[in-house]
Amino acid sequence: MVRTSIVTFIVLASFILPSNLNLCLSIAGGFLGFIVTILIPVTFYNKAKEVRVGAEKDEKDRFVSILNYFMVGLASTVVIAGLVQSV
Repeated sequence: MVRTSIVTFIVLASFILPSNLNLCLSIAGGFLGFIVTILIPVTFYNKAKEVRVGAEKDEKDRFVSILNYFMVGLASTVVIAGLVQSV
């Protein structure tokens, strides 16, 4: 059953993708660009701040964390606007 569904999906995708290849590449590029340039660095930075041993979270760290999440939200909005513009 799994093999049949995989083959069926590949066949259906081969009929659909040639006409919409540019659309698929735009969407994939937008998501990958967002993940690589915004989401991964912010997540790593926040995790590195959480892992600090023996350090208390002060007001500056809290502000930076909130600012990082705001940046992720703003970047998400820009990515969605870019995808809508490219489609």
